[in-house]
This record gives sequence, structure tokens and C-alpha cells, in this order.
Amino acid sequence: MIRAVLDTNIAVAAGKSSANSSPNREIISRWIQGQFKLLISRDIAAEYALKLRERGVDESAIVEFLKHLALLADIRSLTFSRHCDPIYVREGGLRLTPEPCLPSLPATRSP
Repeated sequence: MIRAVLDTNIAVAAGKSSANSSPNREIISRWIQGQFKLLISRDIAAEYALKLRERGVDESAIVEFLKHLALLADIRSLTFSRHCDPIYVREGGLRLTPEPCLPSLPATRSP
């Protein structure tokens, strides 16, 4: 089965669209129908809710979407292999750390 992480803009556009023919609504509909597995983290779910609220999506629609996430999505936890902040303040302004700070995912759960 295909596994995917959806950009927040897709969830927002689907929530704002009133057209059933919206490509973004179709993506969400296909996920709800089980045509692919949505991978999310708690932070991603929180960002979906925040962006939907900021765009004026009805609170009941947000709650319904979050219920679908809880029931149907594969919720993962992201952990960092070492403490690091990808941006730090230094004399002269913001700088990127010399080494990338990449999250690691725990082993895949069995379907």
C-alpha cells in the first residue's frame, strides 16, 4: 500500500473547497476510502488544525477531520538522534548549524 505525508496546504485547500471535484478533496476522500495510508506525527496533526482554523474552516469540520486522522492515519513519533537546533543565533545574525539535524523514525509498525 502507498504511504504518504500530506502537505498542510492540501488539508487546508480540501477543507476550504466547496467543490466536490476539487483535487485536494479527492486526495482526502481517497485516503478516507483506504486507497493509501496517511503518515502523520502529532506535530503534523496540530499544524493541520492550526492552519485550518487560521483559514476560517468551521470548527466542526476540523474536529471531524481530526477524528479521521485518529482512526485512519498511521501516527508516528519523530525523535531526534541528538539534541540540536538547526538554526541558532550568533553574532551577525541567524546561522544554520554546520551539520544537519535529521529526525529518525521508529521502525515501521506491522499492518
